[in-house]
Amino acid sequence: MPKLSDFITYQTDENVRTAFLRHSRKLDLHDGPGIPKGTIIRGEHGFVAAEADVPKVGGTVVPFTPNGQCTWQGRLLPCQYLPGSPSRKQLRCRNYIVAAVLEATVEAALKAAGLPVIETPDGKKLVNLETDRGSWQAKERRATLA
Repeated sequence: MPKLSDFITYQTDENVRTAFLRHSRKLDLHDGPGIPKGTIIRGEHGFVAAEADVPKVGGTVVPFTPNGQCTWQGRLLPCQYLPGSPSRKQLRCRNYIVAAVLEATVEAALKAAGLPVIETPDGKKLVNLETDRGSWQAKERRATLA
C-alpha cells in the first residue's frame, strides 16, 4: 500500500486541481502517460471530464455514456453519474457528474456562469457538475439528478 504522500489527488498535484479532477481519492489516479483535456475519468466520487491536460498522470478513462438526466439552473441535461447513485437526492460521496451540452443556449448560459464547456476528443461538449451542497462548492456547478 502506498504512503499517503504517494497518492495523486487534487490536494497533492496542481495540474490535477487545475483540470478539476476533484473527484479523485486514494488510488483513483496514478503515474501514467497523461490525461488529455476532455478525457472523462471515473473516480470514487463520480465522473469528471478533465478541464485541462494533466501530464504524467493516469486514471480510469471512460466514454461519455449518459445514464440519466440532471437539472442545472432549470435546464434538463443528459448526464453520467455513478451507477447506484440515488436519484432526486443531494449526494455526498457520489456527487461528481458529467453532463452533455446539446444546445447553444445552454452553452451560452454555462459560459455566462463562468463554467468551462469541455470538448471531448470525439467532439462532444460536456460540463462538470456537482450534486452535493457543501459550502465549499461553487453554486454555479450545482445540479440535481432528475
